[in-house]
Amino acid sequence: MSKFLSLLLILSYTFTAAQNHAQINCDTLTKNLSKVLSNYSKNKASINDRQYNLYKDSLTSECILANVYSNMISGRLNADTGNVELALKSFDEALIFVNRTPKNDLKKDILKLLASVHSDNDDQEKAIEIVNEALQIDCHVDSSYCLIANISLLINKGSYLSLIDKYQDAIEIYNEADSLVEALEVENPLYSVVINNSLAIIHVNQSKNNEEALLAFKKAWEYCPDNHPFKTRLVTNIAAVYKNLGMIDSTKALLKRVINSSDKPSVLVSPYQTLGVIEMDSSKYSSAILNFKKALEFSEQSGQDRKIIKTKMFLAQAYYLSGDYKVASKYINEVDKFHENNSIQKTRRLEIDKYKNLIAVALLNPKRSIAMNEYLINYDSLYGEERQEKLDKLLYKYENRIVSDSLASLKLVANNQELELKNQNLSITSLILALLAGAFAVFVILGSLRKSKAENKELVFKNQELENLNQKLRERSTAIQEKKRIIPVASNIQFKSNDKTFIIEPDRVRYVQAEAEGTRIFFDQEDRWTDLSLKQLNNQLTDDLFIQVFRSTIVNLQHIDWINTTTLQMKDGTKLKIGRTYKKKIQKALGSEEE
Repeated sequence: MSKFLSLLLILSYTFTAAQNHAQINCDTLTKNLSKVLSNYSKNKASINDRQYNLYKDSLTSECILANVYSNMISGRLNADTGNVELALKSFDEALIFVNRTPKNDLKKDILKLLASVHSDNDDQEKAIEIVNEALQIDCHVDSSYCLIANISLLINKGSYLSLIDKYQDAIEIYNEADSLVEALEVENPLYSVVINNSLAIIHVNQSKNNEEALLAFKKAWEYCPDNHPFKTRLVTNIAAVYKNLGMIDSTKALLKRVINSSDKPSVLVSPYQTLGVIEMDSSKYSSAILNFKKALEFSEQSGQDRKIIKTKMFLAQAYYLSGDYKVASKYINEVDKFHENNSIQKTRRLEIDKYKNLIAVALLNPKRSIAMNEYLINYDSLYGEERQEKLDKLLYKYENRIVSDSLASLKLVANNQELELKNQNLSITSLILALLAGAFAVFVILGSLRKSKAENKELVFKNQELENLNQKLRERSTAIQEKKRIIPVASNIQFKSNDKTFIIEPDRVRYVQAEAEGTRIFFDQEDRWTDLSLKQLNNQLTDDLFIQVFRSTIVNLQHIDWINTTTLQMKDGTKLKIGRTYKKKIQKALGSEEE
């Protein structure tokens, strides 16, 4: 009997030890595969493949999490090598295993990867459907990772919507993601960088709203960590918007900052391309070609085929416009040959064909080619206006359709209610409608009062103050003129603009305004941009002659015609905004400060 008990104890111990050993192996395998997955983006493809093969043969069906991680790695490896079917199969296997666990955050990650494969395979609708499924998965209230995963899913959804031209829907999704970042107080700023950069790109490329794009790019730049490589790319994006807005000096200043602060070829391509376009638009073709050649040099160093071809397209245009048709022909043929075997947008194809034909004609008859180019420029302009007009009509029609549908819906609801309430007391319905109408009227009146109150609060000066202030303004202007006869003129103002030094008398300056990367000085009948800051320039201006009236504006008292509640008008008719915080400073300068 004792021998039987001993044998039973030995077998039990062996079985328990085997179970513990299996568990240890399973835990170790899970940990190792999780590490491979978390470092997947950092490692080279060969390293990920080698590590995956090292562990996959040790898998058993009991190691559930290890199987999840293994299939996720397999899916990513197959997706990266273009094996779409195997990638989808691996992610489906991962979902089968993860459904046996309570890890909703991991299920969201798998669905996100699955959606990405469909998107890369140009099935954006399927990708959006999968993302929506992932967003429906509940997160535990304490699972911050799961909640943050929703931000990534929304960002990806915005990207997929943009790819199928649903830009307004994409903007709404990006705004939703931005609100979630704020609500969850996410510490990683790169979510905000991606969201705002994506919004800006939509504003630039689709709505052509450069002001909104500039705000979004600047917001992304503020969130981006100082040492992050994307920071210089954002500066280049901001410079491109400045160019669209016609702020050429600011554009050049930013692009030169990027060029001077980076030695990475991939970063330097875009700045030189943009500088080349600026020079080409100004008919400075030699300078444009030099910049494009720099861009070509850096794009070749970075090995980016698309950027190489884009730069060669710029060179073909610049050489054509400069009259060197043989070199232009060389570059346009290289561009055309590349796109024979690569996908290309329709508008890009038309542009290539346009210059290919212009250059071919120019080699035979330059005058005829120039005439053709001028005609096409005018045609493109007219076509652009017609296209915009059609778009406006389409939007108007769409808005009317929405209103029409809404009214039809309301009418249907009213008809149903009428049928349901036909035998009820109509006086009750009338009373309710009257109450609603009264409440709406009260709401409108209160809204109007609040609006009026807000508008009144915006007034900088009251009526009596204005009368006193304008009287003091006239007296001060006369006093300054008298003072100039007795006291020597203040020292001249000196500044540089576009490598030229200007020295002007203070009397000639009407006002100065802060601008991107510098300040613009308005004097006589012209204006000049300088890289001096408003503060630096203010140090050269005398307090008895100049006064700051807004955070970005300093004016010459002699040139003010009158002051209104929120603005002032210069003698040349220019109207400038007055800041509320500068009220006392203005009163003090004119000697009419309230007691």
